[in-house]
Amino acid sequence: MIYNVDHKLVRAVIDVESHGDHSLISKKGAIGLMQIKPKTAKELKIDPYKLEDNIKGGVLYLSKQLNRFNNIDHALAAYVSGPSTVIKHKGIPPYKSTKKYIKKVNEKYNKLIDYNIN
Repeated sequence: MIYNVDHKLVRAVIDVESHGDHSLISKKGAIGLMQIKPKTAKELKIDPYKLEDNIKGGVLYLSKQLNRFNNIDHALAAYVSGPSTVIKHKGIPPYKSTKKYIKKVNEKYNKLIDYNIN
């Protein structure tokens, strides 16, 4: 565990966010494996183009959301849609894309747990 986040959850997030493509830049400008937005990278004081920084920043951000919401689904919703959106909706926002994201990450995470894959 790094930043008190299960490495299997990190792996599931990476798989859903970027399919493991460290050079991916989304249409919205999110960068790398963890799909860090430039504004978030600046706040975290990391270089999202550097592989190690990208992972470190993404895990740190995810850890902050887990600590803030104390609920994996809410933390994942905050990771993908922003914490203010989760706060505004008092939980998971009613967006199809957010709900789909949470479902995909949880499915991948549960498979890693079920098969005890590192």
